[in-house]
Amino acid sequence: MEEKPAWMRKTATNAALSLLAMIAIGYVLHWRSRDLIWGLWLSSLCLGALVFVARYFFWPVINAKTAVARMKAIVVGVLSLLFFTVHFGGFHFIQSYFFSMFFPMEGMVFSAEGIIGMYEKIALTYWPAALINVWAQKELLYAMEDTNSSTDSVYTDVVKMHLMIFVLAAFTTQKTESFLVYAVVCALYFFPFELLMLFLPPISGGVFQRASSRISQRFDKELAKLINRGNAAYDEGNAKAAGELWRSALRNIEWGESTGRRVGLRASREDVEARLARLTTEQMEKGNLYFREEKLPEAIAAWEAILAYDPENREAAKAVWTAKARNYKSEKNRAADKPADTKDQGALAASNNEKGR
Repeated sequence: MEEKPAWMRKTATNAALSLLAMIAIGYVLHWRSRDLIWGLWLSSLCLGALVFVARYFFWPVINAKTAVARMKAIVVGVLSLLFFTVHFGGFHFIQSYFFSMFFPMEGMVFSAEGIIGMYEKIALTYWPAALINVWAQKELLYAMEDTNSSTDSVYTDVVKMHLMIFVLAAFTTQKTESFLVYAVVCALYFFPFELLMLFLPPISGGVFQRASSRISQRFDKELAKLINRGNAAYDEGNAKAAGELWRSALRNIEWGESTGRRVGLRASREDVEARLARLTTEQMEKGNLYFREEKLPEAIAAWEAILAYDPENREAAKAVWTAKARNYKSEKNRAADKPADTKDQGALAASNNEKGR
């Protein structure tokens, strides 16, 4: 079975778990179409707020190197958050108006006098949905550390919810609303359909081409991160971590090629393979040098770093076995040649003196 990229497994797993959690909560709390739409509305609002705070305030302030840079990040961050509060918050305000028409809250009216109370009731009622959805997409918050990262995904949720209005409204109008409808719509909302594009042959034109392009771009981006992390580990002298990261990148490149995806990276398969080959050569030479200098633990560590990312490397495995055998023999000889303990020697001398008397 082909190994899937880590981000794909994580996306699919999070989607599946959040779907099961939403269905379970819906079943226990007897949620229906109205509850689903308001829960997702609150989820989108909360996730968007956290993403914007992370992208434009938290990470820039944390990563600022000087006091001046930190102050600049704070000022720019506050101004950016004010803009997105109006922009993104405005989307949700308009949404809540339409939702209140199709799916009104019991005893609540969308009006200047009652809107605060309505929002408060939504928050207190549907916070479990928001918690599930934020957890499911928590990787977005970490991704925002990259200054080139996009916040488009939070706007995608807004569009998806607009489309869901028509679907759920149709069921409500036809009096066919039920828990089954709730579960089906949950599945449609949470299922990561974009992942299917990775298994389909390239399709030209329209939405399919754009979706396929976005998937390829994300694949390339995640792969580049993996290689860069390997480069950083290598620069820090951590051969084991560098080798494992590069080996993982190579497996992902091979998987991408097997599915017909274009792996558009500066670092091609040959480049990653060359990095691994160079690392293996360096570690073998380092181990040989330590071995000649009788620094056996260091030699073993150098060769075992190779086996961590290339367990089939016979040369490294043989070298480790030889070094461990010699190290064991050396330790055994040192133990045999070790002089008796000082206390034991004193006791022995006292015993001999006693016998002499």
